[in-house]
Amino acid sequence: MNMKKIARWFGIGVAALLAFGLTLPSCAMEGQVLEEGTNKPLAGVIVIATWHGSKLNPVHSISTCFHLETATTDKNGKFKMPSFSGNFDPFIVDRNRYLDVYKAGYQQSANPAPSERPRCCLSRIGAR
Repeated sequence: MNMKKIARWFGIGVAALLAFGLTLPSCAMEGQVLEEGTNKPLAGVIVIATWHGSKLNPVHSISTCFHLETATTDKNGKFKMPSFSGNFDPFIVDRNRYLDVYKAGYQQSANPAPSERPRCCLSRIGAR
């Protein structure tokens, strides 16, 4: 191979890595938190996403939280956060993301059926 071809392939490789690296973090997860029963949006809810996985080692795997993100809902109960942890550790397997929501005077309801956008419901503490 001559130097021009090597330089061209090197440039293409660098451009591909930059394009991949610049677009990957922009992937976002959007969702909404509603009050159970009324389906009214709840503002000011703290949403915490944790990414968990099993870290491999020679003796046994260890369950670990390897990334955490937080967001607060807006007046329409909507939140936005990265959908990707950004962790490329090849020794972490069985990766899962969990969402928890918190607001004073409310408790988290059972998770609804999966949908295109995550929806969480909170019920008032003491409400029947």
